[in-house]
Amino acid sequence: QAASQSGSAMDRRALQPCSFGCARLRAAVNANHGIAGPPSANATAAINVSSTQGSWYPPVTAVRWGEDGVEVDAGGETFVGTHSIVTVPVGVLRAGTIAFDPPLSDARQAALDHLDMANLEKVVLTWDTRWWDGSLTFVARDAEGTFPEFYDMTDLAGAPTLVGLYGGRFAREVQGSWTDDAIVSGALSTLEAGFGRTISAPAATAVTHWTRDPYAGGSYTFLPVGASRDDVEALAQPEGDRLLFAGEGTYWRYYGNVHAAVLSGLREAERLGVGTPATAGLEAW
Repeated sequence: QAASQSGSAMDRRALQPCSFGCARLRAAVNANHGIAGPPSANATAAINVSSTQGSWYPPVTAVRWGEDGVEVDAGGETFVGTHSIVTVPVGVLRAGTIAFDPPLSDARQAALDHLDMANLEKVVLTWDTRWWDGSLTFVARDAEGTFPEFYDMTDLAGAPTLVGLYGGRFAREVQGSWTDDAIVSGALSTLEAGFGRTISAPAATAVTHWTRDPYAGGSYTFLPVGASRDDVEALAQPEGDRLLFAGEGTYWRYYGNVHAAVLSGLREAERLGVGTPATAGLEAW
């Protein structure tokens, strides 16, 4: 997200949660580069760089930064701030869909070249009536090219529900050419082969598309052969004094997890002068 100028002052707005797995880009802090109490009304204008599941605002297309501050282009508008925290996924940075001026440093680009995005997808199947006994965890370990894992989420979903996970090369193949109906059919076929019986069609289904989502580029950061901790830590470093970076792919200890994204955001907020938040569970951070 970005904070636009209101009058002659720049007010910093607290970090906000991000719906639908969206990526966010925020520029903010006041004119004195400090923290000046609660933001005034109309102090900020927000831009969401959302996933294809919920696109409310136009995506960021360019970020310009220098000694005088940061400018962010989105939807034909330019938003101005003193600093910007870039939290788009590693997959978006690797794709180069946001133009940075000046360009990202050689060290950051090298780290992006070494890292990659994992391909882990889900297919959710819900029935009106449970057709299996008890709580089910089904893993087809020896089934090459199928949907290998299913987990019983009935208690959480409030209806008989199985969630299938699949990843790697098979996920790339499926996401590249299969329709949603074909994905559901393939998952049902795997279950039928495992249980040796015909299974009724589910009442409702849902599938994820992280691999082909242009605002994600994959499920989460992973380290291919040749990548290392140094690459993740290189992504955590600012570009100069104005351009900061957060996101799960910038936090070595927990990269690939939601808490890495949260903790990296707190890290960059602290870099801008925000003290440790009084949030349950984060007292030791």
